[in-house]
Amino acid sequence: MTQLDASKVLERAESERKHVRSLLRDAATVFHEREGELFPRSDAVSLLAEELDVTRDTADRAVSGLVGDTVDPVVQLSADGEHTVGVIDYHEHEFWYGYTDYHDVFGRRKKGVCGQCVREAATDNEVTYVAEGEGRLTDGASWDDIEAQLTTHFERAHPGVEAVDVQTGATLASGSTIAGNAIIHAGNASSKANADMVDGMHASDLAPTHDDGSTKCHIVATERFGAEGSSTTNTSYATIAGSDLTFNPDDYRDADGNLYCRFYAHLKHGNNSGTTYARMYRQNAASAVSGTQVSVSASDGWGKGDSGWVNFGDSGYESYHVQLKSSDGEPVSYNSIILQLGVPA
Repeated sequence: MTQLDASKVLERAESERKHVRSLLRDAATVFHEREGELFPRSDAVSLLAEELDVTRDTADRAVSGLVGDTVDPVVQLSADGEHTVGVIDYHEHEFWYGYTDYHDVFGRRKKGVCGQCVREAATDNEVTYVAEGEGRLTDGASWDDIEAQLTTHFERAHPGVEAVDVQTGATLASGSTIAGNAIIHAGNASSKANADMVDGMHASDLAPTHDDGSTKCHIVATERFGAEGSSTTNTSYATIAGSDLTFNPDDYRDADGNLYCRFYAHLKHGNNSGTTYARMYRQNAASAVSGTQVSVSASDGWGKGDSGWVNFGDSGYESYHVQLKSSDGEPVSYNSIILQLGVPA
């Protein structure tokens, strides 16, 4: 059995992470220069490898970093079983930028992002954006509606700041985005961020909201589980390697200690009669997170499962994975699974 020195492996991993992070701005430019063109994922990786003179593995990690950023115009779509990557459209305004986003759960939508937040933030979770179909913006909202909400945010959050030169999410202050499968504290009104106020309002008060019909929360973090496209034929829950998100829920609670999570997934079953199940699993504690199980029947084809807001009482750092199972042993898979954290609105 091969044993590796943990400190040396961590050192190499950190070096690789920093290298990929340094490439994101140039990687984003490659796709911005080809606005309106989408590339099969493998071709996108080849394009970046050639343009940036890096290995395919490094280019693939750069693509993941861009499409995993919630405020960068580089998006990933799935059609006919194939992932495609690129910038659909992009336009700049005085203090914000807008683009057509594609979300595996919400679908095609307009999204506007505050340029000043991008300049100041270290991670994409700290950047204010507004999107069609989220919070107060209904489906079909116009660019004028988006600009009006961002104007209100800009005046509250950045008083006295002149209009900025707009840059996209790949130029966050850290030089990167979350990119890997780790959520980073976003500065909501938790026990560690009680002083984060904007005109007497906590940062989370300016965040988008979601109402599942029984609970309404401000969304304080949104992240995508890794290992997209994974499948299994197991009839008992199988833990999906590489799907992990590592974070401390305590970093996101409001001043009263409240926190909710929402697990929603784009799932598929391999035949016409069975059911695909997915849930969130604590790797270290070896237990499922109660209330997060979702399912899609085969007759739905690619279907959506949404747990709604679940009271999230976990404390301390934990590595959360996706677990997947098939009701009948036929292949089941997921295209995307999203985790949202929220505090009561």
